[in-house]
Parts: sequence; C-alpha cells; structure tokens
Amino acid sequence: MVRGILGVLAGFVVFIGAATLLNLLMRSRWRAYASVEAAMNFTNGMMAARLLVGVAATFAAGAVVARVSRGDSRSIWAFGLLMLGLFCAEHYALWHRLPIWYHIVWLGSILPMTLAGAEWGGRRLSPSRQPGDRR
Repeated sequence: MVRGILGVLAGFVVFIGAATLLNLLMRSRWRAYASVEAAMNFTNGMMAARLLVGVAATFAAGAVVARVSRGDSRSIWAFGLLMLGLFCAEHYALWHRLPIWYHIVWLGSILPMTLAGAEWGGRRLSPSRQPGDRR
C-alpha cells in the first residue's frame, strides 16, 4: 500500500516536472507560441503541440507509477482517475476558451496514456516480477 501511494505521488511529480520542462522548451523555441500563451489564443498547431506535451508527460507519469508501485493496478488506475478528475475540473473552467475537440482529445487521452505508460514501465520490471506481484 505504501509503494502504491508513493507511486501515485511520484507520478504527479513526474507529470508536473515533464509538462513544465516541455512547456518551457516549447516557449523558448517557439516565439509565436510564447506570445499567445497567456491569452490562450492558440493556432491548431499550437494546440496539437500542447496535447503532445500532455500525452508525453502522462505516459512518463504512468510509467513511473508502475515502476514505483511495482505494477500495482490499483495505484495505476487511481493515478489515472485522479488525473482525469483534476483535468475535468480544469477544463470545465476553460471550456469557453478552447475548441471542443481539444477538450475531447485531452480528456480522452489521459487514461489510455496512463495505462500505456504503466504497461511500458511494468515491462521494465525484472523478469521474475510481474505487475501486481507483492513479493
């Protein structure tokens, strides 16, 4: 149980860190993006790039949750559902500022990317350990 909680916490740290670093990189390399970010006046390409940042950060976070929790499916699902809940609330507040396709793609990607990252992270467990194994 402790490993599961630590896994979820580590997942949030990795998500925030990866999303922040990738966003800072995008801002520093893409001046047009940096100039419209505060107003959220994004082009479709900018929104697609933001979605890719979120997908990459979510995938990485899912992998970390799986590694730290030793593949505990309850921790992986808890992380994914917590992320979905947090972002549903956030996107509800932003609903009028972005097109519906953006919300659908982002919210629809959270659980699959968490699970895909966890699958990848779980495969990296030692061969003698299987996801969910509590030895």
